[in-house]
Amino acid sequence: ASAATPSAPVADIPGNPDGSCPASAPVKVSKSKIYHVPDETNYKNTKAKHCFASAQAAEQAGYRAPKK
Repeated sequence: ASAATPSAPVADIPGNPDGSCPASAPVKVSKSKIYHVPDETNYKNTKAKHCFASAQAAEQAGYRAPKK
C-alpha cells in the first residue's frame, strides 16, 4: 500500500478505553468496520475501535458508512 500524501493524511487514532474518541478525531469506527459521525442516532452507543478526523478519512482507510 502506498503512503498517504502529506496534504491528506489519514489519521487512524485508536479509540479511548471507554469507547470515545478525542475531539480532534470525532468519527468513530466500530469493530464491524462501520464509521459513525457525531450527529448519528447510534453514535453515543458506538464503542470506537478507531477514530478519524472526518468521514472521508474513514472511507479512505477502508471503512463504510452505516446502512440507512
